[in-house]
Amino acid sequence: MTKTSLACAILIATLVRGFASQYGAKGTVTVVIPRVEKGPTLTGTLSDPVWQKGALLRQFKNIETGKTVAWDTEAFLLYDSDYLYVGVKCHDIYADKLVSEVKEHDGPVWRDDCIELLLDTQHNHRTAFHIAVNTIGTVADARRIFDDREDTAWTSDAQVKTSVVGGAWVAELAIPFKALGVQPVPGLVWGLNICRQKRMPPRELSAWSNTPGGFIRPNNFGHAVLGGDDFGIKLLTWGNLDSDNLFGGENVLELEISNSAQDKRVISATLESSLDQKQRPLAEGNINVPRGQTSLLKLPYTPSGNPHEVFTLKVLENGKLVMSATNPSAAVPPKPRVWQLEDPLFEQLLSSNAPGDQKNGAIYWFHSGSEAELRAFAKEYGLRYSYEEAFEELATKKLMPIVQTQTLKSETFQNMADKYGFKALLEPDFRQAAKQGAPALDGMPYIFDPRCTKAYLDDLKATVQQYRKYLWGIYSWDELFEIAINKGLDFNFSMRESYPFIREVEESIKKEFGYGKYGFPDTAKESDPFAWIAYRKWVNRRLCEFQKEIYENTKKIAPELKVVSFDATAGHKPYELDALAPYVDIVTHQLYPSGNENRQEFGFVTKFVADLTGKPVWPCTHVENYAYSTTAEETRELMSQVMRNGGKGFHLYLQDVRGQRAQSGDTKLTKYGCPERYTAITQIVDLASRMNEVAIPTDPDSAILYSEDHYQSFPAFTHTYSGEPEYAYTFLGPVARTWFRFVNDNMVANGKVNLKAFKAVFVPAAKYERRKVVEQLLEYVRSGGKLVCADPEAFMWSPDGTSLGDLRKDLFGVEISQAKDEKEIVVADSNIFGLPKDTRLPINSPAFAMTPSNAAQILATFSGGGPAVIRHKVGKGYVILFASNPFTEQAVGNPAWKDLFKRLAEDLGLKTGRDIWRFKFPPMDAEEKDPQGICLTGNYIRWQQERPIDVRNAAIPGTYSYSLPADKVIDEAGEIRIPFTKGNLTDRKIAPCLDKKVLAPERFVVTWKRQDPVSVEFDFAKSYPLNSVRLWYSDQLPELTVEVSTDAQTWVQMATCPKQQPTKDVLDVTIPLRPENPCRYLRLNFGERDEGEMMTLVECEVWADSLE
Repeated sequence: MTKTSLACAILIATLVRGFASQYGAKGTVTVVIPRVEKGPTLTGTLSDPVWQKGALLRQFKNIETGKTVAWDTEAFLLYDSDYLYVGVKCHDIYADKLVSEVKEHDGPVWRDDCIELLLDTQHNHRTAFHIAVNTIGTVADARRIFDDREDTAWTSDAQVKTSVVGGAWVAELAIPFKALGVQPVPGLVWGLNICRQKRMPPRELSAWSNTPGGFIRPNNFGHAVLGGDDFGIKLLTWGNLDSDNLFGGENVLELEISNSAQDKRVISATLESSLDQKQRPLAEGNINVPRGQTSLLKLPYTPSGNPHEVFTLKVLENGKLVMSATNPSAAVPPKPRVWQLEDPLFEQLLSSNAPGDQKNGAIYWFHSGSEAELRAFAKEYGLRYSYEEAFEELATKKLMPIVQTQTLKSETFQNMADKYGFKALLEPDFRQAAKQGAPALDGMPYIFDPRCTKAYLDDLKATVQQYRKYLWGIYSWDELFEIAINKGLDFNFSMRESYPFIREVEESIKKEFGYGKYGFPDTAKESDPFAWIAYRKWVNRRLCEFQKEIYENTKKIAPELKVVSFDATAGHKPYELDALAPYVDIVTHQLYPSGNENRQEFGFVTKFVADLTGKPVWPCTHVENYAYSTTAEETRELMSQVMRNGGKGFHLYLQDVRGQRAQSGDTKLTKYGCPERYTAITQIVDLASRMNEVAIPTDPDSAILYSEDHYQSFPAFTHTYSGEPEYAYTFLGPVARTWFRFVNDNMVANGKVNLKAFKAVFVPAAKYERRKVVEQLLEYVRSGGKLVCADPEAFMWSPDGTSLGDLRKDLFGVEISQAKDEKEIVVADSNIFGLPKDTRLPINSPAFAMTPSNAAQILATFSGGGPAVIRHKVGKGYVILFASNPFTEQAVGNPAWKDLFKRLAEDLGLKTGRDIWRFKFPPMDAEEKDPQGICLTGNYIRWQQERPIDVRNAAIPGTYSYSLPADKVIDEAGEIRIPFTKGNLTDRKIAPCLDKKVLAPERFVVTWKRQDPVSVEFDFAKSYPLNSVRLWYSDQLPELTVEVSTDAQTWVQMATCPKQQPTKDVLDVTIPLRPENPCRYLRLNFGERDEGEMMTLVECEVWADSLE
């Protein structure tokens, strides 16, 4: 084996920095994990004395505020030859009220109180083994690349013990190194984080190493070194161990060798891989380390990209083996994150109806108009930003911005609106009521305080009257349901005695919806469902009244304006949207992608809202970098779900949300971070504005009953609810392809829906429900209807606190008792589903023991015995009742459950196979093209899914020099012979890696205040066939001439660019070059600027046809 045959370049650098600075480069905290002969015995109590030998981590930080948490977490770490041991003690004042609902492996453990262990054993700052454990020892584990890709098939085989000890809960884990694919060698450096979700209020997300924006941030992990005798050798990183470069990094292994005693250390290292029992050499190198110094040995290599590849490193000193380590491939192949539609249709599903209001475009959050922030960003990242172009884009892309009064008053805004002809939506503001005496918390007064209502309506009326010509509609308010719920609780908790209005609110809650006894929920307990129901109904009623005032005041002044509803957060919400319908023209609601290919979450919420309101739905489709970084193709599917479920238009929020929360790499807008996605979005918006509307079926033959009462019983601190309605939708819609309608209990109670119009009614969950609604369901079944109830606890209680046991007996003919420990359902001989006998269906929700009456037919049993599904005849109809709710996230991905619901739909007489579920927008022409050739300056970036992709860049020893040094903002790298890798004009790649705290435009630009001419000369070290220069600038670009030379003596002018008008934006010019012969030198000659004008050069790329 030779260096030549391996094509390996060995890079050596002598270091003078110490241990802490070495590992603190990308993390903030470091720990050495001690090695013990034998690890502790797991008891769940940290009582084994061996734990005291471990490294102790504490002072966890709240990842949202960066501050030390009030209820600390302590973690102990140690290892032996077989296991990594982690013991975590989570202090909590509510240790007796911990949330621990998830019992199945790989279930949504993160919804409970839990700890999360993250290990980057490659230490490449992009990958992680992720192990989450809740308070009852349920484990969810996966391999990840950031939070963009995951491999949930990986299992940690972790041994876990938990307990509640005093005012804390404890989790002990033993993770076998075999599951990690590594050998525990002293000197290995890993990325490490231990995180915690505290669910009881005050809810906190905390971590040992602060990771703003989320836990799965490997570039922000702390550093862990396996302790023991490491022979002065540390394996700093394995590199990517992956051929996929989408997520940055490089395939370079790094060793740190210290010499504290010997005259000279002679070290050699080899790296090889194993795949399919075949060995492949990858790299080798050697290094001499002088006494008293520390040096780096870097081994570049090329992995196969196969996820089964295993890498082995051997380090020898004077021919003796001193370190041997293995690590598996870090490759995580991409898997579908959205529904996969195999038989799409488009034109065939369009109606003869011309587009409605969506012909005007989409509602748009105008983040692209934040000129001060984006001008600075453009200088740091070397990108174009024009404030006027942001306005022009509103017109060309059909984007209608949401604005407040202050923006409409702006002369610039008015001029741009007049020039380009776009219209806006006004979001009136109630917060100025705080200046008029209304109490406020964190600057936010209570929306139901009459002073707030008055301030809002005064703002609406005055602004509409004055700026009506610029408006298309009224955007009622963002997330007001959630704000109203939270602020009411906050004011009641903190200002009850000093704020008389809050005491009035409580009396009103009790009088109107609390049956004289239920008022504000106790925010410290989260345990009174009847108080929550009463409080939520009161909030819903007040917001409906407020929406009515907004609508009536708007229509009185400007009837042509569209009134858009309050914008609720994602997922189904018990906000009684049916009551809002008369007072809005358009309903909006946020949509959030789950990353689960078995769900159509965008479609579900769209249909849920459309069915309950009967109004055009323009949902806020969070396809930007929010939940994850979507591709253009994923975006097409998600936005198609809106249209196939009755949506009419779109509402866009195109900020880089995850980037905003992160410490580095914030690309601000989708158009910068993922141009392909942005193109797809705007093309879809344009198409939706021109095409005929989708032909939505008008003959639903079944209904899904949404119980507002039931979901209003949920504590509202996180505003998330169990997903039974969505999973019922999934089985009936995308899976069985029936067409149904969502109805809620209000519509049933008020007679707004005729249940007899449906062949079947499905009840996903309804433990709490009004007696009148259950009575009507009973009458529906007696009259021949078919009720499919997935919830074994359905109709237990009325919101007034009384039992519904008598109605349950009549409907179901069963009694239920305590939950059973069951894993699956077995289909019986007498089943109506047409499934083979003994078909087994895994269950993922609590199972209850049912005692059916003689009139009930058992359709399926639990594998442990006892009825699991029964059919109870009632009058002319019947009820099917499940003893374990099948509407779970796991079930919608299970083939057996899918088959069952397809067969059940047919058995119920529902029409299946409807084509509406095949609607999909046609493919978009969204591919971004790289410039032709090779970037000689090495600073080109292709932005893809908010990642900077290094492509088409040359690595040459080029430099540039200034004829006149800058006098306003200087080049940090000097004035002459500045390497391309260091200069301000060619340093675009640096910005995404820097912490936002140190980002500043001045670090990335060069500015001349005086008007004298100046030249910038580039030396490429050899001649190349140049083809263009791309230049980004701000302030004034003077007249520019471009010259080339082969010897720096004779120059030939190739192009000129006229003087540009001064600007505060960052603009760019591309200057074509076609010299007759390859050239080594290029010179940019900048003329004089106008009096008082500066020149700022932001970034410069020089391109050649090839490196030949």
